[in-house]
Amino acid sequence: MAFHSNIIRPPKPRISAPTFGSTASPAGEITWRYDLAVSSSSSPQHLEPPYYAVIITTQLHGEETADYRDMAARMAELGTRQPGYLGRQGMSDGQGRDLSIIYYRDHESIHAWKADLEHLEAQRLGKERWYQSYTVEVARVEREYSFTRGEVHDASTRR
Repeated sequence: MAFHSNIIRPPKPRISAPTFGSTASPAGEITWRYDLAVSSSSSPQHLEPPYYAVIITTQLHGEETADYRDMAARMAELGTRQPGYLGRQGMSDGQGRDLSIIYYRDHESIHAWKADLEHLEAQRLGKERWYQSYTVEVARVEREYSFTRGEVHDASTRR
């Protein structure tokens, strides 16, 4: 399975509804999810650098449970209300592995979300009940560019 590093734009037929938390899919099938808060159309728009990306990879311990799905949905909903939140995207492989990338305007926004009391409780439960492992990486995005057939976009030229 390959993970790609810029704003993920999967082929249209493979995009699921912009919901978060794991979604059931056959083993090995990757389910894509995205929601960019700055988008005003049906397709995601590019974010204007600089901004931050929080990259989270998780592996569930055992089967996905209803309480995990509920908590994941609650965290996604609560996260969208955080100051500085720009959007998120991710993918699930149907075998308990998820990749989520959450975008924030600044480092302070990330710290505020990390310290949210409901989020702290979700983190505790994740370690205690649901996750075999996880990794969190925080990166400042200085430049972003992509290719879509018939269109070229390079945000770095718009500084």
